[in-house]
Amino acid sequence: MAKRAVQDRRDEDVSYPRLSTTDRGGRITQLPPGRMPGRFDGVMAAQSIAAVLFWAASTGMLAAALFEQPGSALGHALDQPVPVVAALVIAVLALYATVALRHRIAEAFGQSRVASITGGTAFWGGLTLGIGGWSIVTYAVHPTPPFDLTAVVASPTIPRELGVLAAAASGITLLVFVVRLAPAFAHARSRQSTIARLRADGTRRVGTLSERRFRNLWVSDQPIFDGTVTFPSGTGTASVPVRMTTIASRVPVVGSQLVVITDQTGAIIVELDPAAPTEFEPDALFAAPEG
Repeated sequence: MAKRAVQDRRDEDVSYPRLSTTDRGGRITQLPPGRMPGRFDGVMAAQSIAAVLFWAASTGMLAAALFEQPGSALGHALDQPVPVVAALVIAVLALYATVALRHRIAEAFGQSRVASITGGTAFWGGLTLGIGGWSIVTYAVHPTPPFDLTAVVASPTIPRELGVLAAAASGITLLVFVVRLAPAFAHARSRQSTIARLRADGTRRVGTLSERRFRNLWVSDQPIFDGTVTFPSGTGTASVPVRMTTIASRVPVVGSQLVVITDQTGAIIVELDPAAPTEFEPDALFAAPEG
């Protein structure tokens, strides 16, 4: 099966492959040429708030439909399908806002991990606010019967105590995401700053992808590789191990020309050489299996 050159496709994501000598998987960071390291801007803040509020509204309405006392006025109202349909429509809006937020974060910070953590924080924040807010309101409006943990097992219906437990579990998960959020942004910005500094002030050498090992692993349909890049150094030939995440249509062949950029601190980045045409493997060779 013939290999193909980079020029064969005009519609694919040319930010791939992404290579790193320090990170792997979702932590691999890229910075498109000419871009500055990412910053959390007002649009991202607005998208985050919208996602949280949409998830809160949707889960709050669904919690009320599941756990509200059947004899209450709200319980009678929720017997109608309209509130549940409205909650599902709002959930679709929440999903759209979350996907848009993740896309903008990934584009700005060049990393899928920080985008996933941000999206997860918005999701779990909305769930905690929605179910937790419903729990507070329902016990304030209907203080009897009081909270009884045994009702989770003994009640013949879905008890509202189960909603309280769901809110607590959601809150704990949210805390895990919040704790990881700031370090994730700091890591992505640090990697992008290193890339920008090396491109501006580092020493460039022409390298070669001398080894490429497929790990038989796909993340979001992206094949994952380990490899080795060799390049000339002051003492002869040096080599550096790399990790690579890419898309099936942009897997460079062994022997591809790369650019290795280093500095006196020991920092190093590896990129495709824009001055040299790159051959890629056929799309089907590393396509993710279906199902």
